[in-house]
Amino acid sequence: MKLRIDSAAETDLREAAAWYERQRTGLGLELLAEVDSALQRIRRAPYQHSKLETMPHEDDVRRAILGRFPYAVVYEIAAEEIHVLAVAHTCRRPNYWLHRR
Repeated sequence: MKLRIDSAAETDLREAAAWYERQRTGLGLELLAEVDSALQRIRRAPYQHSKLETMPHEDDVRRAILGRFPYAVVYEIAAEEIHVLAVAHTCRRPNYWLHRR
């Protein structure tokens, strides 16, 4: 299955990594590595993560929660494609990424 990352999701990730890097040198790179690992898991088994309960039943929007950082990779599965919608902080601005669908 093809994995496509929305340009806005890339911006989310760059901004978060830059913030962590300002907190401690190397921490931004650690966030990037953890997101990369999550993307690999999503690509291997896209249905393993929970569907978002706030979405309509017929929509297949899911999130992979990172272990170390308070972020989730939000993605939609449709027509043989995984579309990464956001790399979203789990406690800020809920559903800000909805317009990206």
